[in-house]
Amino acid sequence: MSFLVSIVAVISILFSACSSPAVKEPPAPEKVVKVHKRTNHSSGTQTGTSTDTSTSVSEETQNEIDDDDFDQEIDHESWKLISDEEGIQTYQKADQSTDRISFRGETIVPTSLLRIATVLNNPELRKKWIDSFVEAHLIRDISKVERVEYNHTKVPWPFEDRDFVYNMKAKIALKPKAMLVSMKSVTDPKEPPHEGIVRGEIIYSYYFMKELSAGRSTKVVVEMAVDPKGVIPKWLVAISQQRWPHNTLKNMKNIAVKTDFVVTKEIEEYFKTRGRKK
Repeated sequence: MSFLVSIVAVISILFSACSSPAVKEPPAPEKVVKVHKRTNHSSGTQTGTSTDTSTSVSEETQNEIDDDDFDQEIDHESWKLISDEEGIQTYQKADQSTDRISFRGETIVPTSLLRIATVLNNPELRKKWIDSFVEAHLIRDISKVERVEYNHTKVPWPFEDRDFVYNMKAKIALKPKAMLVSMKSVTDPKEPPHEGIVRGEIIYSYYFMKELSAGRSTKVVVEMAVDPKGVIPKWLVAISQQRWPHNTLKNMKNIAVKTDFVVTKEIEEYFKTRGRKK
């Protein structure tokens, strides 16, 4: 389970100062495999404690990505293109029933999926692309592909810091090679709320990576809907969140392509193991 990507990057960029890009007309729809999450997140409620076995899925039943996870096309009716810079497309989607805005970013990185997954997981590499990081630690392992983590993020004055307790689950595909890491807030008795810190909610978030061109490049998609809770104007949260997909993917791409490091053996072995079972 140690190969799973941390949510720290998603949460940390949440409060970064940024300008508001103008909404652009979306291009004509094109088929892009597995990029729009189908699950209904409108309730925005937490799912109980991590020890509730009804919310935990075994490694054998959740280890492979299937069509129930993602639709086959981008829904341009609901997702609006708001920026297209440096090879990174950023989209936003408004939910009228909850007054919530979700954000997504997409890009192609000229390197292998295994290198990108290592950038997301390796603690030393993580320091180079995550802003406002205070603390993160493991709360409990559930299986090799599922865990519960804690993250504390620094928030600029005059607002209080935020922290998050979230469940992480991983799925993979082998042909072509792909990885999906999904995250959602839970409650856990081992990590009660802390005084002076507001407990935020990850309504949903995921990283999706799919190798292209025989592993010479990788399609990367990030998406999230986060409620920071507490006293922060909704318009300010929306403006701050608009840049997180671009910033996340830009930093990830730079490190994955330009930094010299060794691919995490656990990630490599996991794909090999699943391949032998097939």
